[in-house]
Amino acid sequence: MKILVTSNQLKTLILKEQVEQEKEEIVKIDCVPNLPKSWNQVDYSLKDVLNGEVLHYGDEDPDEMGALKLIQRRLNTLEGTHFIEDGKYGPNILTRLSEFLNIDLCKQKNNDIPIGSNALKKLGLNFEINKDNKEDYLIASTLIGENVKGTKEEIFAILSTIKNRIPHCPNLNNMEDVLSIRGQYSTLNHYNDLKTEEEKTKELFDRISNQKSKHDFGRILNMVKQFRNTTPLPYNHYVANYLIKDYPNKTDSLATSYNENKKSAKQIGDHTFWWADQHRCKAKRHEK
Repeated sequence: MKILVTSNQLKTLILKEQVEQEKEEIVKIDCVPNLPKSWNQVDYSLKDVLNGEVLHYGDEDPDEMGALKLIQRRLNTLEGTHFIEDGKYGPNILTRLSEFLNIDLCKQKNNDIPIGSNALKKLGLNFEINKDNKEDYLIASTLIGENVKGTKEEIFAILSTIKNRIPHCPNLNNMEDVLSIRGQYSTLNHYNDLKTEEEKTKELFDRISNQKSKHDFGRILNMVKQFRNTTPLPYNHYVANYLIKDYPNKTDSLATSYNENKKSAKQIGDHTFWWADQHRCKAKRHEK
């Protein structure tokens, strides 16, 4: 059955739809509260929120590692307009949360979206470090700290160099032990300088909190877990590609190792990998 619509009727229908859309947009804007006249000062870390503290509209925390700034950084990685990361839970956070979590602000008590552990989970900011996962988290954090953004092949090649060092160095039993050698990975120098396990656990949690707010940490962590079930690739050295051009004229241990084994070396992504029968347990910066 055909329904005939005149041009005037069609125009009326289109105009009515536009009016309804505009009304809906106005309602959405009206449901965002005004800026607070004064901000409620809080001091909540990500761990505090994961352990039960709740953030509300109007809260403020200027701490760079405070939960609010980490949440803002995370929201700024999502598609949409970026905003200033000022540590204030104002209209920007509220609007982005309502979009990301698909929450109707008009139906929220006081037009507020409380941020607790469930919200952090949906934002990908929840995690817990324990004895069973600490090594995986440390490895993933190290890769991100080294600014590794490569393919699975490149990540697995780097992980292979770590695992393949264990037999070459005395008193090393696992990959965490390799990472504990100061100077091998400059991104871990501060972590390795800490004296107690409690200090190291806190530092690692703070590192990962910051990294998860800015990077695709989950992708790297999943590859670290996948690597556990694979045979390491035949590499125990690697170096950034941009350093290779100077190696023919250098005589330091890493350059010497590369020059002696460059026929079998392979470039993967931003790094060049090779195997050498001898490997030092200590290294200077840039030497892997």
